[in-house]
Amino acid sequence: MVFRRLGFKSFSTSSIIYSSIVLRDYQQKAIDSLLDAFKRNVKRPAFVLATGGGKTVVFSSLIPQIPKSDPDRGDKVLVLAHTEELIKQASTTIKRLNPKLKVEVDMRSSKPSPKADVIVGSVQTLVRASRLEQYDPDDFKAIILDECHHATANSWLKILKYFDADHADSNIYVIGCTATMERSDNQSLGKVFDEIVFERGLLTMIENKELVDVKFTSLKADLDLSKVTSYKNDYAISSLSKAVNDSNANLVVVAAYKRLREQNDFKSTIMFCVDINHCKTLCGILQREGINAQYVTGETVKHLRSQIIEDFKNGIVDVLCNVQVFTEGTDMPNIDSIFLVRPTKSRPLLVQMIGRGLRLNKGKSVCHVADIAGTRGTGIQSVPTLFSLPSDFPIEGKSYKQIEEEKQKYLEDKKQESINKELQRRLEEELSHEKLAKFEQDLVLNFTTIDGFNALEAKDIEDFKDSTNIHKALDESSLTWVRLEYDVWAVQVDERFFLLKRVDYHMKNLFELSASGFIPGYVKLMANFKVSRTTKEEFIMSDYNLTSVIRKAEKLIQDIGPPRFGYHDKKSITEKQISYLDSKMTSVIKKYYDVTPELEQQFLESLKTFTRARATHMIFALKYSVNSLHLKWELQKMLGPNKKVTKTIKKIVSRETKDKDFLKNDLNNSHTAVF
Repeated sequence: MVFRRLGFKSFSTSSIIYSSIVLRDYQQKAIDSLLDAFKRNVKRPAFVLATGGGKTVVFSSLIPQIPKSDPDRGDKVLVLAHTEELIKQASTTIKRLNPKLKVEVDMRSSKPSPKADVIVGSVQTLVRASRLEQYDPDDFKAIILDECHHATANSWLKILKYFDADHADSNIYVIGCTATMERSDNQSLGKVFDEIVFERGLLTMIENKELVDVKFTSLKADLDLSKVTSYKNDYAISSLSKAVNDSNANLVVVAAYKRLREQNDFKSTIMFCVDINHCKTLCGILQREGINAQYVTGETVKHLRSQIIEDFKNGIVDVLCNVQVFTEGTDMPNIDSIFLVRPTKSRPLLVQMIGRGLRLNKGKSVCHVADIAGTRGTGIQSVPTLFSLPSDFPIEGKSYKQIEEEKQKYLEDKKQESINKELQRRLEEELSHEKLAKFEQDLVLNFTTIDGFNALEAKDIEDFKDSTNIHKALDESSLTWVRLEYDVWAVQVDERFFLLKRVDYHMKNLFELSASGFIPGYVKLMANFKVSRTTKEEFIMSDYNLTSVIRKAEKLIQDIGPPRFGYHDKKSITEKQISYLDSKMTSVIKKYYDVTPELEQQFLESLKTFTRARATHMIFALKYSVNSLHLKWELQKMLGPNKKVTKTIKKIVSRETKDKDFLKNDLNNSHTAVF
């Protein structure tokens, strides 16, 4: 076995640690970057490593090398994590890499001793004041946050505040690590971390053979998600379950799995489901087809959960269904196929799910990802809630005892309802089993397979070379995009707006999203109108896939809140809008038309047929530029071809007339010559 000698300046020679793990080059670079950040007095650095990159190995190797920012502080290190799998994984790895350090866990009934050098703590446990107060902040030199994209949650912030580590001048280092420094709710991680000192993305690691590549398979299951409600920038689980946990959709999943397993010889498949009922139903159908499938949810008891995971790792279980248990921190390198049966609008969640199958493993060259569902978007406290009853539960005139008695009856009714649901689920499972044989005979499965991320990018580039696909993506957006120039579209939110530009990047269509806004009137007045109409553009993102860029804009606007302008208002145009457009458009009309009283009247009459939404878009285009393409198109709809178009038409007609006359003369001359 090869050993790597790790020497640390702050330790004596007798404290040098030997590790049986040989760090990869990028893992050592990550450690070096963190140590350099400490020297630069960066108190809250973070590093990003794609799933499978060995984040736990990096921070475990780093622990003995972390200096003390204050010589009077203690030498302890606290590692925070939010799931049992992460806590177990961190504890095991730290012990293995640092055999001379005393590593203990603080979770539920397990409490650390005062002699512990490293404590791996559960956020859910430490957030309780009684547990947190057992710690003396001065004993610690650092806090490590595993899966730190969760760090803006109140529970994490409460712990950091207790250690006085919630600001940039903290005397205790705060080190964050994650696979995706992005939150689905768009909260800024800047309030927890000062700098990302090292980053190694998914694609880089795949290209360097540090992770296996992905083979994507997309299969339409004819799921209608248009009526599914949203919650915290993703689909609401209860609403999503009704759309996805459908007998035909489940049959498609099972039939697709059987077909793809036959083609690709899957050994270890993980399926991400919507909720517990969906997970159990899907697992039950797989089992009835003779497939060794098991499920794990948040309700699965600890010992059974451990046994199922162990059986899956050892190849005894072929398919492991779960509900958001294995999206983070689970080391199962044997996974060779992933079924995304849970649609999501959250990019971080999607990355986490896919990342589960990218770890290197003997005999594994690629991980198959089957996107079945097309994932390619203050509770009010009241008296009833104190009794764990619905907020609208009737309590008028009832005593505490009466409510308590009714609560018991309510819980019994809910229990019976749950039993009835389980019986119905099992009946559906049995019927699905009986239907599957016939269903498979008649089913036509249409697969689209893309080999790797580079091929996926190439497909995006090819798709959006076609103007038809561009217009289709814009039309299908929940936003109304106004075309300002040939390669520029925009959507307005109050006095701000998002700009979408198509740019030529190495002979490819690249789509850029940026934010801008209108300069206030008083500023223009003070500058004697010698300023731009708009503020400087702030770059947001760029991508070859136009749909990804549009979805980013939709998400940002959803976070900002509903616009105060009537973008979708189908009511008739207001008098105020008519007055504004009638006065402001006069000079624009003169640029393109020979103005007559009749033309002005035609414009005004046409304007009165507008909806408020159409008027809003026209006002926005006018404020942006009097030369906006949108204005030209609207005027041509209202007033007919402008002077330039008319001139062009006359030229074409004149040319065609001349060509006809020439052909006629030529034909006459030919006849004369013959006769």
